[in-house]
Amino acid sequence: MTTAPIAISIESEGSVWGLGLQPAGCDVCARGFLVPAERVGQRCPACGRGTLGPQPALMRPEPPELVVAFRKRPEDLPDLLRPFVNAVWLRPDDLAVEKLAQRAVPVLWPMWLVDGKVVGAWEAELGFDYQVESARESLAGGQWRSEKMLETRIRWEPRAGQLARAYDNVATPALSDHERWLRLGGSYPDTEAQAASAESLHGALLVIPEVLPEAAWSLAKAQLDERAASDCQAAAGAQHVRRIGLRADYRDTRWTQLLLPAYLTTYTDDEGRVHPVLVNGATGRIGGRRFASQSKGLRLAGLVGLGAVLALMVGLVLLAIGALLPPVALLGGLILVAALGLGLAALWPALWPWQWNRGQPRSE
Repeated sequence: MTTAPIAISIESEGSVWGLGLQPAGCDVCARGFLVPAERVGQRCPACGRGTLGPQPALMRPEPPELVVAFRKRPEDLPDLLRPFVNAVWLRPDDLAVEKLAQRAVPVLWPMWLVDGKVVGAWEAELGFDYQVESARESLAGGQWRSEKMLETRIRWEPRAGQLARAYDNVATPALSDHERWLRLGGSYPDTEAQAASAESLHGALLVIPEVLPEAAWSLAKAQLDERAASDCQAAAGAQHVRRIGLRADYRDTRWTQLLLPAYLTTYTDDEGRVHPVLVNGATGRIGGRRFASQSKGLRLAGLVGLGAVLALMVGLVLLAIGALLPPVALLGGLILVAALGLGLAALWPALWPWQWNRGQPRSE
C-alpha cells in the first residue's frame, strides 16, 4: 500500500494552506479548529463553555478538495430556529430565537476523501439468472387446460479474474463523533460538493480532523473493497453474489478532505448547563436537546394554585352567606367547582417540563 505524506505539525498563522488561519483548541471540550487570529480567545462554538486558545495541530498537508456550500445564510437562521424553539412551551429564557441566531458560528466539518488504485486477483461464487419453461394444469368447466409458465432460477458458478481499477473520492469519517454530527444535522446532498477554494472557505471555522488517515484506513479499505467487488460482479454479468474474495494491493492512495457546512450555537438551561444546537448549513435541519424550564413551570403552577385557594375562600364565604340568601349559595357552589378545576390545572405546568425533559435524548 502506498500512503500519502505523513501528518505535519501546524503551529502558526498563515501556515495552513495560505489561508491566514491558525490552529486553536478549546480548553474544555478539546475540539480543534482552524481560525483567523481574531477568533483566538473567543468562546468555543462546539461546547459553548470553553475558550479557543492557540495550540499546535497535527494535520495532513493536503488542502481540502471538495466543499458543500452554505445554502442557508445567517439571515435565514431566525426563521429556521423559530419552529425548533417554539416547540418548547415553558422554555429557559436563553432558549430564544434571537439569542441562538446571534451566537451561531459557521463551521465546516471534515470527512476524508480517499483516491486509490486496487490491483490484484479476485475469486467469487456468482449467481446468474436463467428461465425455465414449465406448464401448469388446471381444471375449468370440466376440461383440463395447460398454461405455460416461466420460472426464474439462479445458477451459481465459481469465477475468478484480475482487477486493476482506480477509485476516487471514497468518503470516510475524519471525526471521532462523526455519527453525532450526522444525527444532529442529517445528511448532505452528495451532488452539491464543489471544488474547494479560498473563497468557498472564507468566513467559516474549519474543524480539524481528529482521526488521522492511518486510523481511518480500515474503513476506507472496506469501501474500496466494496466498490471493487461490485465491479467484479458487473464485469462477470452476474445478478447475485454469494461469496467474493480479493487479494489486492492498494496503490497511489491520496488523502484530501470533503468539508460540510453547519452552524453551531448554544443555550444555557435553568441549571446552568450549556447545550449545543447544530443547524445543517445545506438543508437547514436542526438538531440538539431542548430542555424546558422547570422553575417557570413551578412558578406558573404556584400562580394557578394561588388562584385556586382564593377561589376556594370566596366560595366558602359565599356558601356561608347562602345560609341567609340561598341564591348566593348557588354562586358559591359554582366558585368552589371552579376552585377545584384550578387546583387540578395547577398540576399541569408543574409536571409538563419534567415530562418534556424526560423525553429528550440522553446525549447530544
